[in-house]
Amino acid sequence: MLMVSIKESLLRFLRKFEKAIYSLFRSFQLMGLAVLLLLFIALPNPLTAEAFVGPLQGEYLFKAGDNLAWADPNLDDSDWSKINIPGSWQEQGFKSNKYMGWYRINFTVQADFEDNGLGLFLGQVHNADQTFLNGTKIGSTGKFGRWFVETRGERLYKVPQGLIKPGRMNCLAIRVMSLEMGSGLVTDRPLLDKYLVLLKEKHRREKMVIIEETIFLTLILSLFISCCFFYITGSREKEYIYFALFALLFILSIILDSQMFFETGLKTPVVEAVLLMFMPLIPVTMLMFFVSFANYSITPVIKHTVFFSLGFALATLFFANFNYAAFSLISHLWLVQIVWTSILGLYVIQYAIRRKVPEFFPVILGSASVILSGLFYALFSLGIPALNKYYATLLRFDDHMGLLFMICLVYALGMRFNRIQHKAASLSGKILVAHENERKRLARELHDGLGQNMLAVKFNLQRTNQKMQNNDIEDIIQEVSGSIEELRNISMGLRPALLDKAGLDSAIKSYADRIGNGTDTIVKVVSKTIPRLSSSVEDNIFRIFQEAVGNALKYAKAAHINITLHYNGSMLEMTIADDGVGFDYPKISKTGKGMGLSTIKERMDLLDGKLQIRNLKGKGTKMRIWVRANTI
Repeated sequence: MLMVSIKESLLRFLRKFEKAIYSLFRSFQLMGLAVLLLLFIALPNPLTAEAFVGPLQGEYLFKAGDNLAWADPNLDDSDWSKINIPGSWQEQGFKSNKYMGWYRINFTVQADFEDNGLGLFLGQVHNADQTFLNGTKIGSTGKFGRWFVETRGERLYKVPQGLIKPGRMNCLAIRVMSLEMGSGLVTDRPLLDKYLVLLKEKHRREKMVIIEETIFLTLILSLFISCCFFYITGSREKEYIYFALFALLFILSIILDSQMFFETGLKTPVVEAVLLMFMPLIPVTMLMFFVSFANYSITPVIKHTVFFSLGFALATLFFANFNYAAFSLISHLWLVQIVWTSILGLYVIQYAIRRKVPEFFPVILGSASVILSGLFYALFSLGIPALNKYYATLLRFDDHMGLLFMICLVYALGMRFNRIQHKAASLSGKILVAHENERKRLARELHDGLGQNMLAVKFNLQRTNQKMQNNDIEDIIQEVSGSIEELRNISMGLRPALLDKAGLDSAIKSYADRIGNGTDTIVKVVSKTIPRLSSSVEDNIFRIFQEAVGNALKYAKAAHINITLHYNGSMLEMTIADDGVGFDYPKISKTGKGMGLSTIKERMDLLDGKLQIRNLKGKGTKMRIWVRANTI
């Protein structure tokens, strides 16, 4: 009983969700974009706490490459280049050497400086770092070399007491390894202050980042669930599968690269390799979505692109993280793949525009942002100086371009799903109307044609038998009378005349009386006089009544059937209850074996009504329907 109730509640929820999803979808998108905009504004700014020493003042220097001797405070760094902090080294025109780079700054503090309980705050560093103060390593985050792991979060290290030299020159050296294009000290200038003050600020910032990641991930998961819902509820086109794969890869990339995941301690080189494997899979999945959505044929070029991308992903998984040369080659191949899939995507888009593929405009809008983002990445990788100043802006909005892209695609899928559903409902309605018209025609022909001919035969036989008084003729007359009565019942079943002449309640009462007289089942109808309703409502409600009563007689073997009709001026309610053996409604609905139930659902969808079926196997069934109906 409990499981049946839970299943019915779930089915009702899905039906309500299906009706609500379209009206909520636009407001949901706007809400999501508004939240993200607020997050951009509310993201933590550089430290504003009253600093004990403050941001380190001096000339920041940078050099590409790697040499642990560069941590020596006595190193001659005259050949190093000046660099602005904060900001990535790529946007300032610097290139790393095997993804490595070093920062140095020489600074002084006052002679009366107290170095008890100090901390050094670096802000966000992309990605792994080792930090040296006056030649002594004070902290590190992430892993270097062949077992490199990208890291997230703010960097804060304790400064050992006595390490800083008051009134003299001090040297801070920071070793950084990053596979990203936005590398280095990207959010803050290094800052000295009381460790506990900086720790509090660090936790506040990381909490804000986790909130942003959670909201961002929730929005994307909602889009993914919406797509799955469209597919499960009947739209089994391939574009829903491709979008689901694209969204799943995107979600996994966000999770595995998030601050939350990094804090679990599960970020390993294997996870890093999996993340890199997603790089070639995401563009080709997006391409296949375009192809499927635009109904474009899969050409040999597209097939070869897919096979190349799959092989590329496997190669990335096994080789990218273990060899600098291999990763460099894979990075360049990935850029080539982005450009190539973008070109193919643009070709498919122009094909869809020429063919006027429905719902493709949101896809164009969303894909434009992603394709432009990919092309900009390719241009930045070429090291064009004129583009460097725009790179920070691109990095800031990159992930959110992905979200915009997904919102546009789900919106397009929702529009297509809505159109297909309306088209299917319209077709179903036309079939039911044609079916009803055919019933009317057959009922009329049986009554006016065959019925009248058989009645004439009966009258002629009766007139002949008045003279002959033959028992054989009398038997034939009785057989003809039975056939006429059976033909009348068939005609009434096809289309009761009372339904057109007297209305719904009269037709139901007449049909119920005929069943009660012809079977051992007691059929009771409780109804006040119902005014004439539209023919569509009367026809479909009567057919639902017929189907439900027929099921109760044929399958449930009911001894009693009670029908209640009520009309309050705008809403018609009908209840049909029996004391039969019942049936497993969720199971029949799932397997699709109950054709009668399917027809009832189709009729209720056509009338935009509500259907409720409560049953307990062995203890009867109760069906209730509600339909908005106006009098005529």
